[in-house]
Amino acid sequence: MNFKELITPKRCNPFTPIGWVEIFIVLFACYYTGIYFIEAYDIIPYPYQVFWLEGGSMQVVQRVLAGLPLYTEPSLDYLPYIYTPFYFYVTAAFTTVFGVDFIAGRMVSFVATVATLCILYALMRKEGLSRIMALLAPLFYLAFSANASGWYTLMRVDSLFIVLLFAGLYAYWHYRSTLAMYVAGFLLALALFTKQQAAMICVPLFIAGLYVWPKKTVVAFGVFLAFATALLLLFMYKNPDWFLIYMVTIPATVPKFWWFTKNFLGRDVLIVLPIAIAFSLYFLFDVWKIDRKKALLYSVLLISTGLCSWLSRIHSRADVNGAFTLYTALHILFALGVAHVLARHAAQKLLCYLLVLLHFASCAFGVYNKALPLKNYRKQDELFLDYVRNLPGEVFIPDMQYMQSKAGKRSYVYRDGGHDIYRADFGDDSRAIKDNYRKKLVEALRQKRFSAIILYHGDEMPEKDAYYRFKEQIQSDNDSHTFNGGRILPNTVFVPID
Repeated sequence: MNFKELITPKRCNPFTPIGWVEIFIVLFACYYTGIYFIEAYDIIPYPYQVFWLEGGSMQVVQRVLAGLPLYTEPSLDYLPYIYTPFYFYVTAAFTTVFGVDFIAGRMVSFVATVATLCILYALMRKEGLSRIMALLAPLFYLAFSANASGWYTLMRVDSLFIVLLFAGLYAYWHYRSTLAMYVAGFLLALALFTKQQAAMICVPLFIAGLYVWPKKTVVAFGVFLAFATALLLLFMYKNPDWFLIYMVTIPATVPKFWWFTKNFLGRDVLIVLPIAIAFSLYFLFDVWKIDRKKALLYSVLLISTGLCSWLSRIHSRADVNGAFTLYTALHILFALGVAHVLARHAAQKLLCYLLVLLHFASCAFGVYNKALPLKNYRKQDELFLDYVRNLPGEVFIPDMQYMQSKAGKRSYVYRDGGHDIYRADFGDDSRAIKDNYRKKLVEALRQKRFSAIILYHGDEMPEKDAYYRFKEQIQSDNDSHTFNGGRILPNTVFVPID
């Protein structure tokens, strides 16, 4: 028996259990495709910030368009993120078509998600699945979007990172030509410069690849290293004093929330995808008996994405997007596992059918926040912008940089995505950076530069207490725009002490 026989179901009457499975695959494909595109239709043109970091991401894109450095000393005007920069350059390119607004960044994520679906389908076809069964992996990926609160479409780096990573792995695994290895190395290097997580996945896979395909791995790994090194030198040249601090030093020295491991294993993995995990492990167990090289590659993919996702989640208690690499790997193995059960275990076909349906149900009613009621949020966002627009002078609003610009105000930032800077500890340099920022903030507060400061609770900026007093709360917590249970719009207003 070979690998293809292991995952190829026999032809059957469409009204047998396996036939019904394929019919339901098509029906669910239509359903979840519709759900995703409806969600994207609502989110992409939404003119305001859906998620906290979208405003900061838009500010980075504005700096790209203005030719300003992306990695600088923290200031009241700008705090760099600890992400590699490729996503922001792609979004800047999209602004030539969609304008300088959130829609450009969300379109990058939308296009990347559609491309990911195509990559997953092509990967399944290369592995020998039928046209219908090959829909499983992209279908599982789409089904999880119903449980991921719009993450696939937000102005975030994650969707672009996923498509570059798995497109590179697809080219590396399933083609042999030198050109394909150049493409694979190039795509994986771009994935690395979209999100640093790529290194934790690519390097173990290349090491495994030296055993499976030594010749082509040398080419692909060489291109990956060469292009990644070229990009590293380029950005170090453009940001000579700060690039490595944000890319390496700060992520390495931020304290880890080790206790969050139980949330990752429980809420992120076992509760969300128990059926996918069971099929994946069962599939890998059988593949080790048939094709050890194939089993090695998929085992390394699962382990590396799992470790990568775990470290991402315990770093700053990152949101569910930190586990997307693991989820995508599990969707691939889950699809192969379902095909394997249908091909090899005739007596268990009905059980397989029921488990797949249960998985779909768990995605539709999962533990994460689902539909975003943006129609209800629009009025709240408009009222908030009107309030800010009517305030005199300058206004200090943390985490809302681009929204301040929409209100005709100068943008300021207080920690925001750069909160990692304040938790990182890399010696005297770290303390000097934080002390310098605080001095600038306290001086601005002492001079009462801002006619108002609008915060989430009021206690997140203790520096203000000597110079500003509480005035009012402009929205109740129950009425505010939320994402994954957290309030997006700040609502507690402070004004200078007379």
